[in-house]
Amino acid sequence: MNMRVCFKTKRNTEEISIGQDENILFAGLKAGLALPHECASGTCGTCQGQPLTEDSLIDNWKHAPGKKHMPKDTNRILMCQSSCSQDTNIRLFGPLKKQTDEYPRPNYFDAVMTSSTRENDDVISFKLKLDRNFTFIAGQFIMLRPDELSGWRAYSICNTKLSSDEIELVLKKIPNGGFSNWLFKYSNFEKPLKAFGPLGKASLKPKSGDTDIIAIAGGSGIAGIISVLEDALKTNHLKSFKANIFFGLRDKETSFFLERLNDLVLQSKNSLQVTVGYSECTPKDNIKKLFPCISFKAGWIHEIALNEIRSKNLLEGTTFFIAGPPVMVDKTEEKLKEELNIKPENIRIDRFG
Repeated sequence: MNMRVCFKTKRNTEEISIGQDENILFAGLKAGLALPHECASGTCGTCQGQPLTEDSLIDNWKHAPGKKHMPKDTNRILMCQSSCSQDTNIRLFGPLKKQTDEYPRPNYFDAVMTSSTRENDDVISFKLKLDRNFTFIAGQFIMLRPDELSGWRAYSICNTKLSSDEIELVLKKIPNGGFSNWLFKYSNFEKPLKAFGPLGKASLKPKSGDTDIIAIAGGSGIAGIISVLEDALKTNHLKSFKANIFFGLRDKETSFFLERLNDLVLQSKNSLQVTVGYSECTPKDNIKKLFPCISFKAGWIHEIALNEIRSKNLLEGTTFFIAGPPVMVDKTEEKLKEELNIKPENIRIDRFG
């Protein structure tokens, strides 16, 4: 049974239909509204709203980390973690607009996993077959939910082909993580998944224009960055502009996608530079010989990146990408804004957790 959600601001009102158990954010995005959001998974706290109809909503994650960003002593909700029990009215705290055609409109898809590759003990890359063609912009992500588990998880897409019924994703194992355990422990090929997307604006297009690229990625955050790089090569962006990628890992044993990055440097003909930072060890000569096009350093990747940016004066005409765990992303974003005076509109963020 469908219900009604009426979004309200001081200036306008929009009404949509929502299904039973459907989260409010997804329903609004599917209907073409440009609702505020970033991670879509309860972490960032961006998709806040305020219910105006008493006892009309269901809180699907009472301890969502994003709630720490909400003002205290208010009845605000995270729309990505709320569904309806009856018709409801919700106040928004920013402008209420329709989506433009700059980004593909998100929708629901049925999917199955067709293959997987163990990149290391904690990381798997896997491919999904969707029930129809899926179009996205390099750098965007998709939400997944197995039929047998509750809750949606966000995964960056690392395809080179931007319109296909097959997508490639990367997953990092999380202790006690329901979906990662489901994927790591069991053979789940051909088991049904629900998908929703594409989402996210951590992309070079459509508004970045002609700029150099600096990307700072931690762990599986590299997935969306690889999609951006491969698209930049394919569209000849790197014939005129340069890219500097900083990829943070713990050590050699947790490394992955190094061969792929090394090949991208070769393809770029020196327009792309990749630096890998190991936070828990000093890189050995043997890893440097295996991937001669990559620079290896010891330390936290955001500190390595900031030192390089300062020393090489890489600020002018640059779009910055930050992708990875929330703590790493927050710290890097803060440093870029406060120490290097980077404007928020020049920073693209892919924050997950």
